[in-house]
Amino acid sequence: MTDKTNQTITLKDGRQLCYAEFGDPKGVPVMLIHGSPGHRLFWKYFPEFPFLSGMRFIAIDRPGYGMSDFKKDITFTDLADDIVALANSLKIDRFSIIGVSGGGPYTLACAWKIPERLDKVIVISTMGPLVPDVIKTTGRTNRIVFQITKYAPWLMRLNMKMLSAMQNKNADKYIRRMTYKLSGSDKIAIMKKPVRNALMSMFGEATQNGSDGYAQDVINVSRPWPFDLSEIKKEVHVWQPEDDTSTPPAVARHLKSVIPKCHIHYVPNAGHLWMIEHLCTVLREVIKSG
Repeated sequence: MTDKTNQTITLKDGRQLCYAEFGDPKGVPVMLIHGSPGHRLFWKYFPEFPFLSGMRFIAIDRPGYGMSDFKKDITFTDLADDIVALANSLKIDRFSIIGVSGGGPYTLACAWKIPERLDKVIVISTMGPLVPDVIKTTGRTNRIVFQITKYAPWLMRLNMKMLSAMQNKNADKYIRRMTYKLSGSDKIAIMKKPVRNALMSMFGEATQNGSDGYAQDVINVSRPWPFDLSEIKKEVHVWQPEDDTSTPPAVARHLKSVIPKCHIHYVPNAGHLWMIEHLCTVLREVIKSG
Protein backbone atom coordinates (compact mmCIF):
# COMPACT_ATOMS: atom_id res chain seq x y z
CA MET A 1 0.00 0.00 0.00
CA THR A 2 1.19 3.53 -0.70
CA ASP A 3 0.25 6.81 0.92
CA LYS A 4 1.60 9.84 -0.89
CA THR A 5 -0.47 12.74 0.29
CA ASN A 6 1.34 15.89 -0.83
CA GLN A 7 2.38 15.45 -4.45
CA THR A 8 2.29 18.20 -7.06
CA ILE A 9 2.69 18.75 -10.77
CA THR A 10 3.20 22.03 -12.59
CA LEU A 11 0.70 22.59 -15.38
CA LYS A 12 1.39 24.27 -18.73
CA ASP A 13 0.17 27.63 -17.49
CA GLY A 14 2.47 27.46 -14.45
CA ARG A 15 -0.20 26.55 -11.92
CA GLN A 16 0.46 23.94 -9.27
CA LEU A 17 -1.95 21.01 -9.02
CA CYS A 18 -1.71 19.05 -5.79
CA TYR A 19 -2.85 15.47 -5.37
CA ALA A 20 -2.67 12.46 -3.08
CA GLU A 21 -2.27 8.80 -3.96
CA PHE A 22 -3.28 5.85 -1.86
CA GLY A 23 -4.17 2.22 -2.30
CA ASP A 24 -2.49 -0.31 -4.58
CA PRO A 25 0.01 1.41 -6.93
CA LYS A 26 -0.64 -1.35 -9.48
CA GLY A 27 -4.39 -1.37 -8.97
CA VAL A 28 -7.29 -0.11 -11.06
CA PRO A 29 -6.83 3.70 -11.26
CA VAL A 30 -9.66 5.84 -9.92
CA MET A 31 -9.65 9.66 -9.84
CA LEU A 32 -11.54 11.14 -6.89
CA ILE A 33 -13.07 14.60 -7.37
CA HIS A 34 -14.07 16.28 -4.11
CA GLY A 35 -17.07 18.49 -3.46
CA SER A 36 -17.60 22.11 -2.40
CA PRO A 37 -15.68 22.62 -0.21
CA GLY A 38 -13.26 19.72 -0.13
CA HIS A 39 -9.67 18.67 -0.66
CA ARG A 40 -7.48 15.72 -1.58
CA LEU A 41 -7.25 14.44 2.02
CA PHE A 42 -11.00 14.48 2.70
CA TRP A 43 -11.28 10.81 1.70
CA LYS A 44 -8.82 9.70 4.38
CA TYR A 45 -11.41 10.56 7.01
CA PHE A 46 -14.05 8.23 5.58
CA PRO A 47 -14.58 5.31 8.00
CA GLU A 48 -14.02 2.73 5.22
CA PHE A 49 -10.64 4.21 4.19
CA PRO A 50 -8.45 2.91 2.51
CA PHE A 51 -11.48 1.40 0.78
CA LEU A 52 -11.09 -1.67 -1.43
CA SER A 53 -7.95 -3.61 -2.28
CA GLY A 54 -6.80 -3.73 -5.88
CA MET A 55 -7.57 -0.07 -6.53
CA ARG A 56 -5.25 2.90 -7.00
CA PHE A 57 -6.79 6.19 -5.92
CA ILE A 58 -5.66 9.61 -7.12
CA ALA A 59 -7.39 12.40 -5.21
CA ILE A 60 -6.83 15.95 -6.40
CA ASP A 61 -7.17 19.37 -4.87
CA ARG A 62 -9.35 21.12 -7.44
CA PRO A 63 -8.01 24.56 -8.46
CA GLY A 64 -8.47 27.03 -5.63
CA TYR A 65 -8.71 24.34 -2.96
CA GLY A 66 -6.05 22.96 -0.64
CA MET A 67 -2.62 23.39 -2.18
CA SER A 68 -3.73 23.75 -5.82
CA ASP A 69 -3.47 27.20 -7.37
CA PHE A 70 -6.66 28.95 -8.35
CA LYS A 71 -7.42 29.62 -12.01
CA LYS A 72 -9.53 32.71 -12.57
CA ASP A 73 -12.90 31.93 -14.15
CA ILE A 74 -12.16 28.21 -14.39
CA THR A 75 -15.09 26.34 -15.91
CA PHE A 76 -16.34 22.78 -15.51
CA THR A 77 -14.66 21.75 -18.76
CA ASP A 78 -11.30 23.34 -17.90
CA LEU A 79 -10.66 20.83 -15.14
CA ALA A 80 -10.60 18.00 -17.69
CA ASP A 81 -7.38 19.43 -19.12
CA ASP A 82 -5.76 19.44 -15.68
CA ILE A 83 -6.82 15.85 -15.07
CA VAL A 84 -5.40 14.71 -18.41
CA ALA A 85 -2.11 16.44 -17.56
CA LEU A 86 -2.01 14.63 -14.22
CA ALA A 87 -2.88 11.26 -15.75
CA ASN A 88 -0.18 11.73 -18.38
CA SER A 89 2.40 12.59 -15.73
CA LEU A 90 1.49 9.38 -13.88
CA LYS A 91 1.57 7.40 -17.15
CA ILE A 92 -2.08 6.41 -16.72
CA ASP A 93 -3.86 5.93 -20.02
CA ARG A 94 -7.39 5.14 -18.84
CA PHE A 95 -9.03 5.57 -15.47
CA SER A 96 -12.38 5.69 -13.74
CA ILE A 97 -13.57 8.93 -12.19
CA ILE A 98 -15.83 9.57 -9.20
CA GLY A 99 -17.11 13.03 -8.33
CA VAL A 100 -19.15 13.95 -5.29
CA SER A 101 -21.50 16.88 -4.68
CA GLY A 102 -19.94 20.05 -6.14
CA GLY A 103 -17.32 17.90 -7.88
CA GLY A 104 -20.04 16.15 -9.86
CA PRO A 105 -20.43 18.76 -12.63
CA TYR A 106 -16.66 18.71 -13.26
CA THR A 107 -16.84 14.93 -13.49
CA LEU A 108 -19.70 15.09 -15.99
CA ALA A 109 -17.67 17.61 -17.99
CA CYS A 110 -14.84 15.06 -18.14
CA ALA A 111 -17.30 12.50 -19.51
CA TRP A 112 -18.19 15.01 -22.21
CA LYS A 113 -14.67 16.24 -23.02
CA ILE A 114 -12.31 13.27 -22.52
CA PRO A 115 -14.45 10.12 -22.93
CA GLU A 116 -11.56 8.26 -24.57
CA ARG A 117 -9.59 8.43 -21.31
CA LEU A 118 -12.36 7.22 -19.03
CA ASP A 119 -13.55 3.78 -17.98
CA LYS A 120 -16.33 4.31 -15.41
CA VAL A 121 -17.99 7.67 -14.74
CA ILE A 122 -19.74 7.97 -11.38
CA VAL A 123 -21.25 10.93 -9.56
CA ILE A 124 -22.68 10.86 -6.04
CA SER A 125 -25.13 13.49 -4.79
CA THR A 126 -24.03 15.67 -7.67
CA MET A 127 -25.03 19.25 -8.23
CA GLY A 128 -26.89 19.79 -11.48
CA PRO A 129 -28.23 22.51 -13.75
CA LEU A 130 -30.65 24.80 -11.97
CA VAL A 131 -33.77 23.74 -13.82
CA PRO A 132 -37.11 24.61 -12.14
CA ASP A 133 -37.65 21.22 -10.47
CA VAL A 134 -34.15 21.33 -8.97
CA ILE A 135 -34.56 24.86 -7.62
CA LYS A 136 -37.99 24.03 -6.19
CA THR A 137 -36.70 21.07 -4.15
CA THR A 138 -33.31 22.48 -3.12
CA GLY A 139 -32.86 23.60 0.49
CA ARG A 140 -33.75 27.23 1.23
CA THR A 141 -30.19 28.33 2.02
CA ASN A 142 -28.85 27.04 -1.29
CA ARG A 143 -31.72 28.67 -3.18
CA ILE A 144 -30.82 32.03 -1.65
CA VAL A 145 -27.13 31.57 -2.50
CA PHE A 146 -27.95 30.76 -6.13
CA GLN A 147 -30.17 33.84 -6.41
CA ILE A 148 -27.46 36.09 -4.98
CA THR A 149 -24.93 34.58 -7.37
CA LYS A 150 -27.15 35.19 -10.38
CA TYR A 151 -27.57 38.91 -9.72
CA ALA A 152 -24.57 39.87 -7.57
CA PRO A 153 -21.65 37.42 -7.88
CA TRP A 154 -19.37 39.87 -6.07
CA LEU A 155 -21.63 39.65 -3.02
CA MET A 156 -21.57 35.87 -3.17
CA ARG A 157 -17.74 35.91 -3.28
CA LEU A 158 -17.73 38.08 -0.17
CA ASN A 159 -20.22 35.75 1.50
CA MET A 160 -18.03 32.72 0.72
CA LYS A 161 -15.01 34.51 2.15
CA MET A 162 -16.88 35.16 5.40
CA LEU A 163 -18.32 31.63 5.45
CA SER A 164 -14.88 30.07 4.99
CA ALA A 165 -13.48 32.18 7.81
CA MET A 166 -16.30 31.01 10.07
CA GLN A 167 -15.77 27.36 9.13
CA ASN A 168 -12.03 27.56 9.68
CA LYS A 169 -12.26 29.38 13.00
CA ASN A 170 -14.50 26.81 14.68
CA ALA A 171 -15.59 23.91 12.48
CA ASP A 172 -17.43 22.15 15.30
CA LYS A 173 -19.49 25.23 16.12
CA TYR A 174 -20.30 25.74 12.44
CA ILE A 175 -21.48 22.13 12.09
CA ARG A 176 -23.71 22.49 15.15
CA ARG A 177 -25.27 25.63 13.70
CA MET A 178 -25.94 24.06 10.30
CA THR A 179 -27.46 20.83 11.64
CA TYR A 180 -31.01 22.20 11.80
CA LYS A 181 -30.94 22.74 8.01
CA LEU A 182 -30.19 19.09 7.26
CA SER A 183 -32.60 16.40 6.17
CA GLY A 184 -33.78 13.87 8.75
CA SER A 185 -31.33 11.24 7.47
CA ASP A 186 -28.41 13.66 7.61
CA LYS A 187 -29.31 14.77 11.14
CA ILE A 188 -28.89 11.14 12.19
CA ALA A 189 -25.69 10.68 10.18
CA ILE A 190 -23.99 13.80 11.53
CA MET A 191 -24.32 12.52 15.09
CA LYS A 192 -21.90 9.70 14.23
CA LYS A 193 -18.33 10.54 15.13
CA PRO A 194 -16.72 9.32 11.85
CA VAL A 195 -19.12 11.40 9.77
CA ARG A 196 -18.62 14.45 11.95
CA ASN A 197 -14.83 14.07 11.84
CA ALA A 198 -14.90 13.85 8.05
CA LEU A 199 -16.92 17.06 7.85
CA MET A 200 -14.65 18.86 10.28
CA SER A 201 -11.64 17.85 8.18
CA MET A 202 -13.18 19.49 5.15
CA PHE A 203 -12.87 23.11 6.06
CA GLY A 204 -9.40 24.27 7.12
CA GLU A 205 -7.44 22.34 4.50
CA ALA A 206 -9.90 23.15 1.72
CA THR A 207 -9.68 26.94 2.00
CA GLN A 208 -6.21 27.39 3.47
CA ASN A 209 -5.29 29.62 0.51
CA GLY A 210 -8.60 31.44 0.23
CA SER A 211 -12.19 30.83 -0.82
CA ASP A 212 -11.87 31.53 -4.56
CA GLY A 213 -12.38 27.91 -5.58
CA TYR A 214 -15.41 27.60 -3.32
CA ALA A 215 -16.99 30.73 -4.81
CA GLN A 216 -16.22 29.72 -8.39
CA ASP A 217 -18.06 26.43 -7.92
CA VAL A 218 -21.25 28.28 -6.99
CA ILE A 219 -20.84 30.69 -9.91
CA ASN A 220 -20.33 27.83 -12.35
CA VAL A 221 -23.43 25.97 -11.17
CA SER A 222 -25.51 29.15 -11.36
CA ARG A 223 -24.48 29.99 -14.93
CA PRO A 224 -25.40 28.16 -18.15
CA TRP A 225 -23.11 25.16 -18.33
CA PRO A 226 -20.40 25.24 -21.05
CA PHE A 227 -21.23 21.80 -22.41
CA ASP A 228 -24.32 19.90 -23.49
CA LEU A 229 -25.21 16.99 -21.21
CA SER A 230 -27.08 15.32 -24.07
CA GLU A 231 -23.78 14.99 -25.96
CA ILE A 232 -22.22 12.73 -23.30
CA LYS A 233 -21.67 9.35 -24.94
CA LYS A 234 -20.20 7.55 -21.92
CA GLU A 235 -22.33 5.59 -19.51
CA VAL A 236 -22.85 7.69 -16.40
CA HIS A 237 -23.84 6.23 -13.04
CA VAL A 238 -25.61 8.63 -10.68
CA TRP A 239 -25.95 7.68 -7.01
CA GLN A 240 -28.78 9.66 -5.50
CA PRO A 241 -29.83 9.49 -1.83
CA GLU A 242 -33.58 10.03 -1.72
CA ASP A 243 -33.49 12.22 1.42
CA ASP A 244 -30.85 14.60 0.07
CA THR A 245 -31.96 18.23 0.28
CA SER A 246 -28.57 19.70 -0.70
CA THR A 247 -28.60 18.00 -4.09
CA PRO A 248 -32.17 16.70 -4.33
CA PRO A 249 -33.45 13.74 -6.40
CA ALA A 250 -34.71 16.22 -8.99
CA VAL A 251 -31.07 16.54 -10.10
CA ALA A 252 -30.86 12.81 -10.85
CA ARG A 253 -34.19 12.88 -12.67
CA HIS A 254 -33.00 15.74 -14.86
CA LEU A 255 -29.70 14.01 -15.66
CA LYS A 256 -31.61 10.84 -16.55
CA SER A 257 -33.77 12.83 -18.96
CA VAL A 258 -30.86 14.38 -20.87
CA ILE A 259 -27.85 12.02 -20.69
CA PRO A 260 -28.39 9.15 -23.16
CA LYS A 261 -26.71 6.41 -21.11
CA CYS A 262 -27.52 7.51 -17.58
CA HIS A 263 -28.14 4.96 -14.83
CA ILE A 264 -29.67 6.14 -11.55
CA HIS A 265 -29.02 4.33 -8.28
CA TYR A 266 -31.49 5.69 -5.73
CA VAL A 267 -30.59 5.19 -2.07
CA PRO A 268 -33.63 5.15 0.25
CA ASN A 269 -33.54 6.65 3.75
CA ALA A 270 -30.24 8.41 3.05
CA GLY A 271 -29.11 12.01 2.72
CA HIS A 272 -26.19 14.02 1.39
CA LEU A 273 -23.77 12.56 3.94
CA TRP A 274 -24.45 8.95 2.88
CA MET A 275 -21.31 8.91 0.73
CA ILE A 276 -19.02 9.32 3.74
CA GLU A 277 -19.97 5.95 5.19
CA HIS A 278 -20.75 4.06 1.99
CA LEU A 279 -18.19 4.90 -0.68
CA CYS A 280 -17.20 1.23 -0.87
CA THR A 281 -20.74 0.41 -2.01
CA VAL A 282 -20.10 2.58 -5.04
CA LEU A 283 -16.56 1.30 -5.58
CA ARG A 284 -17.81 -2.28 -5.74
CA GLU A 285 -19.85 -1.26 -8.76
CA VAL A 286 -16.62 -0.10 -10.45
CA ILE A 287 -15.08 -3.53 -9.91
CA LYS A 288 -18.25 -5.53 -10.63
CA SER A 289 -18.82 -3.90 -14.00
CA GLY A 290 -15.21 -4.36 -15.03
